[in-house]
Amino acid sequence: MSRPDIHFLFAEERAEPGILDFLDGEVVAASLRDPEKTGANEDGAFLASWPGGPGLLAVVDGMGGGPSGEKASRLVLKALEEACLNGDPDRPRDLVLSALDRANAAILELGLGAGATLALAEIHRGRMRSYHVGDAHLLLTGQRGKVRRLTIAHGPTGYAVEAGLMDEEEALFHEDRHIVSNHLGNEDMRVEMATPVGIRPRDRLLLASDGLFDNLHVEEIVQTVRCGPPRKALETLVASARTRMQRPGSGEPSKPDDLTVLLYRPRGPRLSPSRPSPAPSLQSVASS
Repeated sequence: MSRPDIHFLFAEERAEPGILDFLDGEVVAASLRDPEKTGANEDGAFLASWPGGPGLLAVVDGMGGGPSGEKASRLVLKALEEACLNGDPDRPRDLVLSALDRANAAILELGLGAGATLALAEIHRGRMRSYHVGDAHLLLTGQRGKVRRLTIAHGPTGYAVEAGLMDEEEALFHEDRHIVSNHLGNEDMRVEMATPVGIRPRDRLLLASDGLFDNLHVEEIVQTVRCGPPRKALETLVASARTRMQRPGSGEPSKPDDLTVLLYRPRGPRLSPSRPSPAPSLQSVASS
């Protein structure tokens, strides 16, 4: 069995997006700490791929503040790494679900009240399956801006939007926006797993912690990423979210938070690859 190629972005500042070859395309990644805090960035990102597929992309957002949230994120990344190193890549769904079960148990065992939310994409044989826990988000959009997949946050406002009781604009400004009812580190944790959808050469797949979706409208995100160079799109997203975080009261959403984003572009026949920059990080969390 071939070993997977694994990369991490964890507890570090990377305002300038890094580019990494991934499957038949490229991923750009960026991560920023909450501008109002001095502690560690509690977010993390994970990428794993096997020759010929499949590939996994994930963003993890620690909960609990400071060391507790950071520990929870690290345990999720460690569980994903161990599952990829020891699991069967021909059964990626089983690999992912077993990793999240182990991560949930490990966070509960800490006894710190810590938690983590997660958005994860499995890409295999030209199809993408999404998994999420909590309010980390996954968005798949076509080149013309049609949203093909968008996860719903696990919380009162997310459920209200899903039921048609509230629109996205109302939810973005609602006082209960911050409430999360499902997360890793919870006895009743559940993984929302969607049916696979085809992923096309001109699609864009974005995974992000809630620091992005709490500060930018979905339409703004879609219009920014749907076409053009992914690196430039991600630079624009990060700068826009950071500006909103630092300018409350402007009439736009503003919620300071850690921010981590992965943006994947499959390469089509007319798309030439960008020049790769150094991978986000190559350090194994399992050995940390």
